[in-house]
Amino acid sequence: LSLDLRSLKSVKNCFMQFKKYKTPLHILINNAGVMLTPYRITEDGFEEQFQVNYLSHYYLTLLLLDKLKLSGSRDHSSRIINVSSAVHFIAGEDLEKLICMFDYSPHYSYATSKLAIVLSSYHLARHLNSSRSCVTINTLHPGVVNTGLYRHTHWSIRWLILYGEMYFYYLLQTPKQAAQSAIYVAMAAELEGVSGCYYDNCKAVNSSDLSYDQDLQDEL
Repeated sequence: LSLDLRSLKSVKNCFMQFKKYKTPLHILINNAGVMLTPYRITEDGFEEQFQVNYLSHYYLTLLLLDKLKLSGSRDHSSRIINVSSAVHFIAGEDLEKLICMFDYSPHYSYATSKLAIVLSSYHLARHLNSSRSCVTINTLHPGVVNTGLYRHTHWSIRWLILYGEMYFYYLLQTPKQAAQSAIYVAMAAELEGVSGCYYDNCKAVNSSDLSYDQDLQDEL
């Protein structure tokens, strides 16, 4: 399946291609993303980090929701896992700032895109719970991972990641290590029926105070 998260049309096309397989969908992990990119607007008119990290994933989730509902059962719910980041703690509630190129901060944009993931996860969890759907949704912080995601960061940070692992190995995780939280939330039997939670290192923890603001969830 081909998917370009910078294009909502591509998201819709990916969904249409998936429908042709006529297979169940028990687990959806929304994990793709970009980080600290220069100011760019997508063909749909959204700031790139906001669309790639949050909006396109949310759109894909809504498109696939009926399939997830049909695939789940009372004993084995379908699961949606949204990969966020602990940087959402530093985000503010000014969502309009994302579309202003004259006041653009790649750090603020990235943090806000990750907050949007948590906000939307809680919002959708409330909706799914109220409708007694056989679908759960949770979000998580994967840890600090040594991947190509840092290619747009300052050279000093990239140098630290590339050459400082012998000193900071306890902070950095390999992609395989970081995947464990997502695998746990997707597969753990003890999480059957658990929804609307935020995980860090395979443990349920509190997300930011702002992420529980239901008015902000609804506004988003």
